[in-house]
Amino acid sequence: MHDGVDLVEGLYSSLAEAGRAVQDMARLGREKAEAERKYRVAKAKRMLYERDQNRTPVSIIGDIVKGQEDIAYLAFERDCAECVYEANREAVLLAKKRADVYREQVAREWSQAGCQ
Repeated sequence: MHDGVDLVEGLYSSLAEAGRAVQDMARLGREKAEAERKYRVAKAKRMLYERDQNRTPVSIIGDIVKGQEDIAYLAFERDCAECVYEANREAVLLAKKRADVYREQVAREWSQAGCQ
């Protein structure tokens, strides 16, 4: 049997952790969107350049542009931002799950103690 105070502290700690992670989601979401924007703008500019200046066939422009070092780096940055965002999202879900476990344990303790 756990000490009720420890359970309630764990519950509040988990809820606070979830709250912090949710606050981070706004910043991380913006960083993710900005990385996507930078990638798309640079890719579009490079595609136009390839078509206008090098007369690259439209059918292969996408593959050629994605292989350019600067565009590949921006795709990498975009993918990393996506991973960080998703990892933080999972942290929110985990903290919420942990809070649910504490909440259930508190309810069991109160029930066993005869409290309602």
